[in-house]
Amino acid sequence: MKRERTRSLKLLAWAGVASALIGASESRAQSWGAVQLGRQTAAPGAPLFANRNEEICRAVAVDADQNTYCAGSTNGILGENNGDPTWVNADGAGGNFSKADAFVMKIAPNGSILWLTQLGANTKVPGLSPALSAVANQGEDHCTSVAVDATHVYCGGYTRGVIADQNAGDQDIFVLKIRKDTGMIERAVQFGANTAVPAGADPAASRNSRDQCNSIAVIGNNIYVGGYTASNFYERNASLYGNGAYKDILVMRLNKSDLQANWVRHLGMTTLPTVNGLLPSAGQGNEECNGITVRASIVYCAGSTDGDLRETNGGGDDAVIMKMSASTGAVNWIRQFGAGTRLSAGLPASAYASDDVCTSVAVDTSNRVYCAGQTEGFMSEAHVGLGGDAFVIRLTHAGVTNYVRQFGAVTKATNLANANASNDGFNGIVVDSTGGVYCAGFTRGVFSTLPASGGAHDPMVVKLNPNGTFAWAKQLGLGQNTVAPLTPGANVWDAAVGMWKYPANQNQNSDFCTSVALVPVSGDVVCAGYTWGSISEGNGKLRNDPLIYNNWVVGPYDLFLIRLLGGSGDFAPQTP
Repeated sequence: MKRERTRSLKLLAWAGVASALIGASESRAQSWGAVQLGRQTAAPGAPLFANRNEEICRAVAVDADQNTYCAGSTNGILGENNGDPTWVNADGAGGNFSKADAFVMKIAPNGSILWLTQLGANTKVPGLSPALSAVANQGEDHCTSVAVDATHVYCGGYTRGVIADQNAGDQDIFVLKIRKDTGMIERAVQFGANTAVPAGADPAASRNSRDQCNSIAVIGNNIYVGGYTASNFYERNASLYGNGAYKDILVMRLNKSDLQANWVRHLGMTTLPTVNGLLPSAGQGNEECNGITVRASIVYCAGSTDGDLRETNGGGDDAVIMKMSASTGAVNWIRQFGAGTRLSAGLPASAYASDDVCTSVAVDTSNRVYCAGQTEGFMSEAHVGLGGDAFVIRLTHAGVTNYVRQFGAVTKATNLANANASNDGFNGIVVDSTGGVYCAGFTRGVFSTLPASGGAHDPMVVKLNPNGTFAWAKQLGLGQNTVAPLTPGANVWDAAVGMWKYPANQNQNSDFCTSVALVPVSGDVVCAGYTWGSISEGNGKLRNDPLIYNNWVVGPYDLFLIRLLGGSGDFAPQTP
């Protein structure tokens, strides 16, 4: 039984702080600046010790009515008690090392939380047998991606336990179908021990190793799933061993109505020889699809390989982009940025010789495809400093490179001497109707006009113009608070309201953007992620406990969402 509470949610904006009640009226004219599930902000009906452990928003989507959806995982309590039966929550102090629960959350256009569905101790998918229901949600469960249509929101992820089927042996892919209006789970599929796949699978196929969904996309009547398999998911693994030591790219198309797969494209020992232009040694490394997107009849997948796929590996991980038929899953072309690319472009020996990974993918109205990620070396210019550089690649629909934009020694968002000299990377990318490109990620140093980072890592959002030139960057670092100036030393328990007051250490810990989405009509951009400290309120580790944790200034990760104006990168104003 959940403990019900009535409270106002703090809706935090660049210009100040406002509050609104759960279920407030939705309007296309409303906006918000930042939301953090920390010391003060909780989901409707959340138990007393919610937000006290590790909560990460791994993916974000926005619907046509400007509602925002965040999907991720928690190893504690967000909307109900954790599904791990060993969880200890009598005093809210236990469970730091509990197994993770998957969750999906809906946020109204004014920033209030409308519902949060956590697959924990109470919320199970419908239709489970008594035996499966008894052990459901007790494993390690993560939502890694989210997509939305007119009536439902879809979460893709992976589980090391039971969500909707008996686990096949290690790590299974799952997809949830959830009603947008209520947050109720309508249907789920887990590609476990008993779930059927389309005819044509290799007789040796098995799903007894690591299979993972990294990204999903929804269009028409179909859901597209991108990730990897380290097992013989649909055909024999392309590695020489096929024992879970190597990963193959995996893409599936599911029917939206019943979540059943109508085709599976496993780039294994059967499929790879049929793809034109691949090397004889293709597939004997680790290949992974990190992002997937669909436009009309085409599917684009972006990720990485540490082997020889389309060309000889350049060194470490090479960035990979693949184009497929949406109707059949047939591979049209694969681009690998490795040794062959270096030679054909006449680049120095250092080019594409380090780890280069596409983390996300997008497509524009001209069917040009974009990949964003991180490189630890030379892609289009010299690498500087420690760690990695953020980059964006744009290809034509035929796979020809338009540009590679690396934020390295030359391309900078600021004239500061130490710009780009630390660990920078992009985790998400979206493209607007004009061709403007928005990327979200992190920096451990100076990326924008700030003289110093706020802490270990700062979240950042960057916009490129349609021609690939730099437009603006927003780094949440030193001095870039998402709310009005706060009282110094505000790490104080307020007995009158039963809450901690705001801290003075905003943006001074490890903070990351994991995903990005565009807001229809307004043109705003939303970045979602997690913070080890404070973005817009105190960390949830400190919540409701003035005695035990009053000396802490940081805690486990809190999830957050930030909304920026697409034209300028400023924080969206709070409107009622």
